[in-house]
Amino acid sequence: NKSQNVALSGGVDLPASSRLTAAVDFGMTTQSDDFLAYTVNTAIKPLVSGAVLKAYEASSLPASKLDGKIETTNQRYLLSSRPINPLDVQVQYRSANNKNKTNEITFPGQVRFDQVWEPFIETNTPFGNHTQNVDADVDVDVIPGVNIGGGYGVEIIDRTHREVHKTTENVIRTSLKLRPVDMLSFNAGFVSGKRKMNDFEIEDYENDLGQLIELPGLRRSDVAGRDRQRVTAGVQVMPMGDVSLNV
Repeated sequence: NKSQNVALSGGVDLPASSRLTAAVDFGMTTQSDDFLAYTVNTAIKPLVSGAVLKAYEASSLPASKLDGKIETTNQRYLLSSRPINPLDVQVQYRSANNKNKTNEITFPGQVRFDQVWEPFIETNTPFGNHTQNVDADVDVDVIPGVNIGGGYGVEIIDRTHREVHKTTENVIRTSLKLRPVDMLSFNAGFVSGKRKMNDFEIEDYENDLGQLIELPGLRRSDVAGRDRQRVTAGVQVMPMGDVSLNV
């Protein structure tokens, strides 16, 4: 395997106590090792498509190597601002794009335990995805020692070679921070999100004969629609300058 990566980052100060930062990186991973033969057993010579296949020779494979290639592009842009003294605002965009440019290769079967040829059709799947996040958050120092915050975000994921091509999740969040004295602080947060699918291809749950091999109602967790809520709370005690306790 070979992997290369180039990263760039920078920032600029703007009016109204604002700053814009950006970070971009490009990567590419390749794999071009030669395939091994189906087996080392020289007695296995099945008849495939009307011809004898010498399963112990690498030349009998449908391809000599994978020639795998994945290109990645990650981007992050963050605008931070404090337009007035008690108010902090952040707007952020993130993108993670994984393009899988590996070719599909179809194998006519396999040799089980170096003993017997099993005919079936198996094709590798070059999965890819593109995740985009947009977030906006506001924090306000209400009075000394009391901070409240709120935010909204949306995550859009586009997928290739999956039963669900696109999902969209909307998220709202709130936070509360209390610091009654210098050595003691409390924090609490609440997050609520709702994810929706835009389509569903049942063919991904079927074999070549159209028979279900998975129950469509049991969607895979990374693409299934969902409602989620999360509550967090914590306490930090700092009895001395270099010592802190967190719960």
